[in-house]
Amino acid sequence: MAQHHYRGFSLVELSIVLVIIALVIAGIVISQSLIRNAQMREVLSEYNRYLISVSEFQKKYNYLPGDFINAAAIWGTAASCPLGVGSQLPEKPTCDGDGDGAIGTTNGAALMTNNGEWYRAWQHLANAGLIEGIFSGARGTAGNNHGMVGINIPASKLPSAGWSIGYLLASVNTSDTEIWPDNYGHILILGSQQSSNSIANGAVLSAGEAFSLDNKIDDGKPSRGTMRVRLSNPADGCVNAGSPSTQDNNRYTQTGSESPVCRPFFIMGL
Repeated sequence: MAQHHYRGFSLVELSIVLVIIALVIAGIVISQSLIRNAQMREVLSEYNRYLISVSEFQKKYNYLPGDFINAAAIWGTAASCPLGVGSQLPEKPTCDGDGDGAIGTTNGAALMTNNGEWYRAWQHLANAGLIEGIFSGARGTAGNNHGMVGINIPASKLPSAGWSIGYLLASVNTSDTEIWPDNYGHILILGSQQSSNSIANGAVLSAGEAFSLDNKIDDGKPSRGTMRVRLSNPADGCVNAGSPSTQDNNRYTQTGSESPVCRPFFIMGL
């Protein structure tokens, strides 16, 4: 009867296999890091692009996008004004704004419940050729405050994130405990889409990413300056409250996971 001899792997061969596996894993991690860094650079570019596009629109039409009183005369009138139909697809026909100098209005913790100007703003910008895409200009399917990424607000290169425009004054916004009561004026909001009747303001950045972006744009402080973050819960890992807990003492968390925990917004200066 023939005997079969089985030869196992030597320690050298096993070592080579483990080294190869380690190199593959390291390559994947490095690749993911490079992709994420590129996405973060795009966020900064998007922020600057939208600031410029809003300014260019104002120069061209003498009104802010969304607030423009002659929009329908140029691009046609949408089927349902001012809020539009929640299931409405992206299109050029639009609604006029009220021309009061603000994109929407402030209304407590919900930020804005208004005549739809903050949806129309993106539609007006796209119709004017100042940003890419085409938008519905209408409320989302879940209600008057619902932002839908790629439908009524532009998508970010950051996965699952989109940009909203709002207008926020401390004198009216007295019930929102997630932000400090300042007169922000117009703001850009970066966040993930929510399933409820809400703006797209879900967490999209880790604390480290938010701190890095804040340092590039601003002062590196989560509750001061041009870039800020919402403070939904100290336990979410985005912000460490100082002692005493004051607006100036808040700091970004420097330890913890790389999971998205921060919900940033940016003061436009308009």
